[in-house]
Amino acid sequence: MPGQRKRKRSRERELRRAEAARTPGRWERVFHAPSYAECREYAIRLAGERPELADPALLRFDMFCGRLQHPTTYALSVFVPDPPAAPDCTETPQSPEA
Repeated sequence: MPGQRKRKRSRERELRRAEAARTPGRWERVFHAPSYAECREYAIRLAGERPELADPALLRFDMFCGRLQHPTTYALSVFVPDPPAAPDCTETPQSPEA
């Protein structure tokens, strides 16, 4: 298909750019359920309670395929940014003189 490689490379570049712009942090699982509908309802409720989660890029849905032995489950994770590093203090604290 003409242009497919160009579109693919463009999407990859955009993804790398977005990853580089994201602040360092981790994904923290907040909810899991056996159905996607339950997970989605929880995400909508969570975004309503916490306005800082209104950006959909801060929420991630994962699907864990259970195959034959375990049922398929869905999980909702929230991106938690790392706290800013404390500035290095070069001065040593002075003890009070008595």
